[in-house]
Amino acid sequence: MLLAAAPGWVVVSAYQCGTANPFATGTETISWSSACRDGKLTERDEGTFVNDELHGAAVISYPDKTTIQGHHLAGARHGELVVILLDETYVRSVYVDGRQISQQRLDRRAIKARRA
Repeated sequence: MLLAAAPGWVVVSAYQCGTANPFATGTETISWSSACRDGKLTERDEGTFVNDELHGAAVISYPDKTTIQGHHLAGARHGELVVILLDETYVRSVYVDGRQISQQRLDRRAIKARRA
C-alpha cells in the first residue's frame, strides 16, 4: 500500500520506503531492487513510468553519484544510454530490449559535443 508523503513522493507503507514521483496520483505501485536508507530508495529514477516500469527518457542516479541517462521501453534499457561516473568518465551504450549491443568510452571531444 502506498502512503501519502511529501509532495512528489510515494511511499510503500510496509517498508516505509519511497521514491520521487512528481506526478503521483496515489494509485501507483512501485517495486525496486536497491536498498532503502532513511525512508528513500538509494537509487533515484526520474522519467515516465508506465505499469510501474520506466518508459521513455529517464535519468537514474545512484548514491555513489553515478548517473545513467537514456531510454527505456517497458522497463528495459532500449536505445542509447550514457553512464557518467564520479570521475567524469562517460560510457555510451546501445541496448535493444534490455540487451547491450555496444559500449564505448567517450573521449573529451564527444563529451563536449554532448554537453553543447
